[in-house]
Amino acid sequence: MDSRRRRLLIRVGLPGGGLVVAAAVVALVLILSHSPSQAPAADGQLVVYRATDPDEAPIVAAAFAVITALPHAVTQGDLSSLVEGGPLATAGQAALARTLPAGATLNPDQGTWARTGAAASVVVTVAVPGQAGGRYRVTMMKVGNTWRLWGTLPAGGAG
Repeated sequence: MDSRRRRLLIRVGLPGGGLVVAAAVVALVLILSHSPSQAPAADGQLVVYRATDPDEAPIVAAAFAVITALPHAVTQGDLSSLVEGGPLATAGQAALARTLPAGATLNPDQGTWARTGAAASVVVTVAVPGQAGGRYRVTMMKVGNTWRLWGTLPAGGAG
């Protein structure tokens, strides 16, 4: 692919090629949510890790720490745990503060954890005092050595 065509692909849609990234993350979420516990590690195949897989516990713990800390971070105006340019980051602090007001909690469901390399998803129950709860599939990316939240999709069911 020539460089002019590659630049055009990156510029289509949301800033920073967000449309291309959004499509890739949605595809990844669909793959992760329907994959067996451990796919065979052969050339060209995707390996999906679950929370119960050997050596996955510290990775899950690090990602869950980011998720559970988000409501407090949002109330402090700290959006550093979000992927820059991702849907959660572009929503802005005010929108996130309305969604996650003081007292809100996020509870990840370890049984829904699925990771491929530096991308992961997990179903999270959102609890907000005085409101009905909700369930969302949260997508995350590892940026450097830190897990960051990219976006959410409704997961159905009450919290």
